[in-house]
Amino acid sequence: MSGNEKRLELVDRMFRWGGYWEQVVTVDPGRGGTGWAAWKCVEYGRPRTPHDFGVIDVRDMSERNALEIVWSQLDSIIAAEHCTTLVIESTALWGGSARSQAAAATGELFITARLIGGIERIAQQRGVYYVVLPRAQDWKGQLPKRVVKARVLKKLGVKCRNHEADAVGIGLAAMGQLE
Repeated sequence: MSGNEKRLELVDRMFRWGGYWEQVVTVDPGRGGTGWAAWKCVEYGRPRTPHDFGVIDVRDMSERNALEIVWSQLDSIIAAEHCTTLVIESTALWGGSARSQAAAATGELFITARLIGGIERIAQQRGVYYVVLPRAQDWKGQLPKRVVKARVLKKLGVKCRNHEADAVGIGLAAMGQLE
């Protein structure tokens, strides 16, 4: 089992453990938008759905402004949710993937890495106990975004936007409910 799989398993155990102490925020970072979902165990057992979720849309902003807006809004969300565990989809360069190579060539991959680093810094400053960084393949395997969106719609009955669906999907996958 890889380190990322072990960390995702840790999130699953936290959801299963229950109690009200666990406040989890899941994040799907991206240059064009960052999705987030907030999960609270308010009764014994794990939550079945997020109590709040959204997307921070920064498509038409400069890189600097986009990063600052995402960091600022996530800082507010982490603080308001009293987040104890933050799960951020990590990024990786895939040598055999044309999409990954294109993201590296345009700089998008490195902007996302900066975004993730800033979110981790905020989590540290806010006293978040655990920061978990699963890669996309750790939580959704080879599922395309459209399938994740369809499964989130089926589970929640709500149509989510692009990054929003992945943020919700991360939490559902950690609970074994992204089917």
